[in-house]
Amino acid sequence: MIVFSPDEKYYTPEIRGGFRIAEMTKRYMAVQLKVLSEIDSVCEAHGIRWFAEFGTLLGAVRHHGFIPWDDDMDIAMFRDDYKTFLKYAVEELPSTYRVFDVHSNSEYDDPIGRVVNNGRIQFDPAYLAEFCGCPYTAGIDIFLLDGIYDDPVAEKDRCDRAKLINEAYG
Repeated sequence: MIVFSPDEKYYTPEIRGGFRIAEMTKRYMAVQLKVLSEIDSVCEAHGIRWFAEFGTLLGAVRHHGFIPWDDDMDIAMFRDDYKTFLKYAVEELPSTYRVFDVHSNSEYDDPIGRVVNNGRIQFDPAYLAEFCGCPYTAGIDIFLLDGIYDDPVAEKDRCDRAKLINEAYG
């Protein structure tokens, strides 16, 4: 289980790798870690596997945290795990959180999933206290991992679908 409880000292601006990280950027990063910890709680409760991906993985290895100039977190789940996550996430994540998925939200057309802590900027004192003094919506992108099929027909179908998605978003 991920536990992240920053103190006020964490939010002090710093120079990391020649890049200045402002106080609000650090607060935004802290909220992303909070969202990730909620995702991790659901995953742990249901045996769902997830993995750090892209800049999140690179930052963890190279920078021992966030890449200083990166502004989001990316994780990946195998498709079956993702379907299980969606089954439980809406019920088990905090009530202010929103889950975006192309299959469950007709207004969302991105091929990746996303979990956010809220749907709008808020300056309410209770909200700011809960979300590290950051008024902005923060979230985690969830990329799907598909296995390779042993059946050549099923594998060709998977590849064809992937090509269509790449062309649509390329």
